[in-house]
Amino acid sequence: MTQKARQYKSKDVKKLFALSGNICAEPSCSRSMISEDENNVLGEIAHICAASSEGPRFDSKMTDDERRSFNNLILLCDEHHKMIDNPDTIDKFPASVIKEWKSAHESVNKDTPVNENLSKSFVQNAEKIYNIENIDTANFS
Repeated sequence: MTQKARQYKSKDVKKLFALSGNICAEPSCSRSMISEDENNVLGEIAHICAASSEGPRFDSKMTDDERRSFNNLILLCDEHHKMIDNPDTIDKFPASVIKEWKSAHESVNKDTPVNENLSKSFVQNAEKIYNIENIDTANFS
């Protein structure tokens, strides 16, 4: 497994959450990425093109830095993350479809004000879950 492709940059995690609107990026889903009490991350960072060669939609032309970059990451609820990565349904979710979800979802939320408490909760919890170092929760822009 390629570890570097899972070592997300804090700026990318911040941007993912800011553009998520606290909602799963699958077009028909309205599940929150943070629990009501703001203490639990419910959303999951998913790779559009897999982090490792054994994963779904792996692109051998990508570098590990490209695999872990904002452009290759999407925030999904646990259900949709499992669906897109399920070997039995992988044909339903090519990279092009997931990229469309990401683009549409982020364009809708680009002008939505960021809830600072939710943002800090997401980033602080993501730091623990994904072992991200040196996350600055003071600036989410």
